[in-house]
Amino acid sequence: MQQLIAFIFLLMLIPVLGLAMLLVLFIDWQTPWFVQERIGKNHVPFRIYKLRTMKYDKITLLGKILRSTGLDLYRK
Repeated sequence: MQQLIAFIFLLMLIPVLGLAMLLVLFIDWQTPWFVQERIGKNHVPFRIYKLRTMKYDKITLLGKILRSTGLDLYRK
């Protein structure tokens, strides 16, 4: 049941994430994704995908919105 609920929320988020990705692409003219490797449980590395929220070491207006909603982080 929990997997079904998670799948439904994922389907609902796809258009929102797509729009955010396009906004980052058209506003900053950069690739919208930033990939970072982190160390997880038992020192196992994993990749985290983020939407770009900064430009020239400053948070953009769109970045503030994405960070406040948590839409800028995606674990894989």
